[in-house]
Amino acid sequence: MAYDKTQQSRIDAGLCKDCGSPRNEDGTSVLCRPCASKAAKRATARLAKVREKRLEDGLCFGCGAQRDGETVYCSSCKAKHKAKYPARYDIKHSQTRRKRNDAAGVCRECGKERYHESNYCHHHFIANIARPYKIPVDLWEILLQKLEQSDFTCFYTGKQLVPGINACVDHLSSRSQHPDKISELDNLVWCDKWINRMKGHMSYQDFIALCQTIVTHAQS
Repeated sequence: MAYDKTQQSRIDAGLCKDCGSPRNEDGTSVLCRPCASKAAKRATARLAKVREKRLEDGLCFGCGAQRDGETVYCSSCKAKHKAKYPARYDIKHSQTRRKRNDAAGVCRECGKERYHESNYCHHHFIANIARPYKIPVDLWEILLQKLEQSDFTCFYTGKQLVPGINACVDHLSSRSQHPDKISELDNLVWCDKWINRMKGHMSYQDFIALCQTIVTHAQS
């Protein structure tokens, strides 16, 4: 990396290239500790924006290449990640970790605080719901916000929803009849799991009509 004359003279003198202060033992090869910390924060913020854009574009979280179709990584980054963290991919280790976390009452996957009555943390709770519907990662938080903004009530009945007990996601237009809408947020609603099973593959209109028929028959 090329430096201007002022920066290079500071570096040669053992000073911070940015502010001119002594680098001291806790600094880097060119920066003092305060400037190094600021530079690290700027780099982290830049990387976060780059990765956010990659997720939006459906590209590898790590390098920006095409994904392997199963994770947020490409096949190359997935292999590197697996080699770097082999324990995360070891089934026996994962089972032991989950049992340990269950006993401690924390998230089965990462050990963080659980989300309401779920066995998982905030992140892993919504991940387990969103992944089967192929909802992009950048929309997970918005989907969870729909639940929280509804004050944890069922879309169809107003019944109280408890994550980990009865809260689940339903498609207003069924997946079987409208596969193109499987990951559309406007087509996803939070409801009681038994209502979801009762609705099955029916459309919203057909389901409401059936409920009205049931009520009419019960009152006759």
